[in-house]
Amino acid sequence: MIISFVLLGSDRAPSIETAALAAPAAPTQPTWRSCVADQATVDTTGLERAPLSDTSAPIAAVICSQPVRQFPDGRQETSRVEARADDITALITALRLPDEPYDGQVCVLMGQSEPWLVLLDAHGHWISPRFPENACGFTRLEAQRAYDALKLTVVSSEIIDFRAAPRWFNTGCWETSNNPVSTVTTEQPRRPRSGRVTNPFPAGVRVRMCAYQVPPDQRYGDYGAFDYAADLDARQRARLDRALRKVRPAAACDRPATRFGTLFRGDHRLGAVSVELDGCRRMVVITVDGRSTLAAADPAIVAMIVQIGQRRPGR
Repeated sequence: MIISFVLLGSDRAPSIETAALAAPAAPTQPTWRSCVADQATVDTTGLERAPLSDTSAPIAAVICSQPVRQFPDGRQETSRVEARADDITALITALRLPDEPYDGQVCVLMGQSEPWLVLLDAHGHWISPRFPENACGFTRLEAQRAYDALKLTVVSSEIIDFRAAPRWFNTGCWETSNNPVSTVTTEQPRRPRSGRVTNPFPAGVRVRMCAYQVPPDQRYGDYGAFDYAADLDARQRARLDRALRKVRPAAACDRPATRFGTLFRGDHRLGAVSVELDGCRRMVVITVDGRSTLAAADPAIVAMIVQIGQRRPGR
């Protein structure tokens, strides 16, 4: 987010042209109109900034910002806001502080977006002074605190971007997920055991299903993007329980899956079943004690997850 300031001059304030004679200053710019009209120009002109002159007498600050509001349901709204601060005494005092000399201390290697100020004289012309720096080249703490403490009044605000909630939001699923079958068979130091499994879902516990699609450019990868989700109903839950009682060992196979689904406990306790919907069609069952068992994916489980996706609204 880019933040800009506009400082307004008074009739008694010296002109920017006069101030420039007393101390080096940034080039004089045309009359400031508003954040909407001028912020893009300010941000792209590559202005040469100079310290605030002792002869300048600004009386107010205007801040241009583009805050992003995140709603609980996943919607996102970006606004263009212009706000004004009239009490800027502490800010002006801080801006006139000198840069601190380097004192030999070890400095953190990191970036910082320097705030910038636009000062207006009585004629409305403006310059862009810079914030004083500490010994490591960052904004001096006094100046940053003065800026943070400004009491702002909103002058104008408009919504410039709105994004609906992503499909995965509030589903209990991740936007992307690794393929647990691929992970446990290729990355774990010990391969999962193969054979009979223990049902990881106790009676009465809600079971949630998240399905993922592997992007075309990641066909040999081990993660997928969210596709759809649903809670299993009583009939689907009974179908799952029957299938888990008759699983077969997984055969040797190296065909990558392009779709997979994960079933997990709605109470978020340990216990899950991850199923490849194509490729090798294997599944991994993780029980409440953390043990993982590799098995062939029962056709009934694969069909159930696929049918849930086919019944989605709009399909």
